[in-house]
Amino acid sequence: PIAAVHDRTPVFLTPETAATWLDSSASFAKVIRPALHGAQEHAKQLLIYEVSPLVSNVKNESPDCILSKKEYDARQFSKGLGKFFTKKTNSPAVGSAKLLQESSPQKRPRDQGKQDANSGPP
Repeated sequence: PIAAVHDRTPVFLTPETAATWLDSSASFAKVIRPALHGAQEHAKQLLIYEVSPLVSNVKNESPDCILSKKEYDARQFSKGLGKFFTKKTNSPAVGSAKLLQESSPQKRPRDQGKQDANSGPP
């Protein structure tokens, strides 16, 4: 599955296979089989997901480097322009509009009578 992600497929070394891999006196034929077997077992435990662009710069050392791209983008959006586009449930503007409706003068029965008298016969 890693070959589908990147053309330079890494070999994952365990502590045991790393010692053999680094032994300059050992032949490649002797080293490769145990190393690949260990790598295949290790690869079963891997999680593969797209990461943020932070990973592309060695200067970045942040917990955000291990976030998925989707999580990172959502976090960045909520810190920037996203603040202005998120719906708020208890917005002061909605509350004040409701308050204006409740406090606006309503027609009283006596005002309705004057309006009916001025409107003429039906």
